[in-house]
Amino acid sequence: MEERGSPDGDPARSLEQGPQGQETPIQVVLRVRPMSTAELRRGEQSALHCSGTQTLQVSPPGGGPDVAFRFGAVLDGARTQEDVFRACGVRRLGELALRGFSCTVFTFGQTGSGKTYTLTGPPPQGEGAPVPPSLAGIMQRTFAWLLDRAQHLGAPVTLRASYLEIYNEQVRDLLSVGSPRPLAVRWNKTRGFYVEQLRVVEIGGLEALMELLQMGLSRRRSSSHTLNQASSRSHALLTLYISRPRPQPQQMPPLDPGEPPASGKLCFVDLAGSEKVAATGSRGELMLEANNINRSLLALGHCISLLLDPQRKHNHIPFRDSKLTKLLADSLGGHGVTLMVACVSPSARCLPETLSTLRYASRAQRVTTRPQAPKSPVAKQPPRLENEMLQLQEENCRLRFQLDQMDPKAPGLHGARGAWAQRNLYGMLREFMLENERLRKEMSQLQSSRDLAWGEQQVLAQQVQELKGRLLSACSIWPGPAAAPLCPYLTPAAPCHAPPPLCSCLCCHLCLLCRAPLAHGACPRREGHLPQVLDPKAPGDMPLSARPPPWAPPCSPGSAKCLRERWSRGCKPGPEAGGPQTPDQQLPATWPEPATTQ
Repeated sequence: MEERGSPDGDPARSLEQGPQGQETPIQVVLRVRPMSTAELRRGEQSALHCSGTQTLQVSPPGGGPDVAFRFGAVLDGARTQEDVFRACGVRRLGELALRGFSCTVFTFGQTGSGKTYTLTGPPPQGEGAPVPPSLAGIMQRTFAWLLDRAQHLGAPVTLRASYLEIYNEQVRDLLSVGSPRPLAVRWNKTRGFYVEQLRVVEIGGLEALMELLQMGLSRRRSSSHTLNQASSRSHALLTLYISRPRPQPQQMPPLDPGEPPASGKLCFVDLAGSEKVAATGSRGELMLEANNINRSLLALGHCISLLLDPQRKHNHIPFRDSKLTKLLADSLGGHGVTLMVACVSPSARCLPETLSTLRYASRAQRVTTRPQAPKSPVAKQPPRLENEMLQLQEENCRLRFQLDQMDPKAPGLHGARGAWAQRNLYGMLREFMLENERLRKEMSQLQSSRDLAWGEQQVLAQQVQELKGRLLSACSIWPGPAAAPLCPYLTPAAPCHAPPPLCSCLCCHLCLLCRAPLAHGACPRREGHLPQVLDPKAPGDMPLSARPPPWAPPCSPGSAKCLRERWSRGCKPGPEAGGPQTPDQQLPATWPEPATTQ
């Protein structure tokens, strides 16, 4: 005989050890419903046998090997609703919810296996007819115990409730005013997955809570098919929010170690049953409902399988694949305490679906969570921490006042922070704009300097071209008729291969190469001077480098500079030129005879 699963012991006893911060497995309780009247009429045999309080033995009708499954508790068809309530340990879940933990109870199984009956009892026989107390399900018994326990706590406890269903992958509020409408499932870092605009009703007593439950059950979708006359066609979630008032900070009493924190949650989930369309004979809308139910249950099973893999548990778990897995994410892999009640049919005809449910529950009980309760805000801090807290509060008030003074238009801390951020952003933007403007001006100045340098370069290039032209004109030999030497005092000199005279004195009307008087045409010895143009020594042993450049400005006849130039060229200035008048410095009365042309 093959044995599967692991003994978990009593779920209530396992939770007694305290789940805070420790890995706690999902508690699984198996319930086998009794044979129905129709099954007995057809003569079907039971394939399930309970061996003790924790082991279920499966005996295939064809004579195959027996298979055994072990769970936290196994309940056969002879157990009553009260026995199921006690064996599941739901009271301990209520205690944990009062201490601030998030607890979940959900049923799972094939259609017609008794899931809704286990949670809420049989359907009411008529409108407003209450369920007999002996047949009340886990939810009604938990409500009665929880309200009675809250009255003995010595502190007021506030209960609020919400009730929704997931029908064809649409979330509908069963407590909404008017017809239910689809609601969106959102997520944030603080709350996790939650239903937007879900109505939450405050509960004043047990009667009000029972009326709310009956109203939700009457509005829930259900249909009839071959295997079940009242088959639930949607997943239903009823959540109780348990909260206790928080004392004011100035009245902070020391926290009793056994005193529960401020809030908790207890959720009851009635999953729709898995079904085979061929066995149920569903058509049309029933087939669409069955496909959506099976798809969501398949996504739930996939998430449970990934949670069992230690390598994949801390990676991505596809809770977003369906609305059901989104709302059960915290119960399966989060910080809650979870109880699963697996319901199966003993009939051999339903054995394939029964084995699937048993394997599903066997995997689920190996999934672990880390239950965590919210920290209580009423705990008294040590004196050192209180002093530091007061100092930080004073510093916070002082900084807030300084920020308000910086920007009087911003009231409060939010306005001061906004003004501070706005000023910083504005200052940075202004600095960038000023830097950009400065760079633009600098670039404009550089462009102007470049254009000015370019213009000066063009002017200098033009001047160089003009000087080159003058130099070529001065060094060229001009043709002209030979003329007799004329008196240099009466006739102005004509240019030959020498530059024009540098001054208006008579000594400058001589050829720079041969010292001959210049006539109107040219120097009479220009043919003989041509080879000497490039000679570093000119006639008269005067170096060419000692001669003034052709672009030198002219000088006045009586200036000292002009006298020095004439002396350097070998000419003697006369009295009319402003020469010396002393006897020892007197010059000859006549000029030397110029050389005649050969």
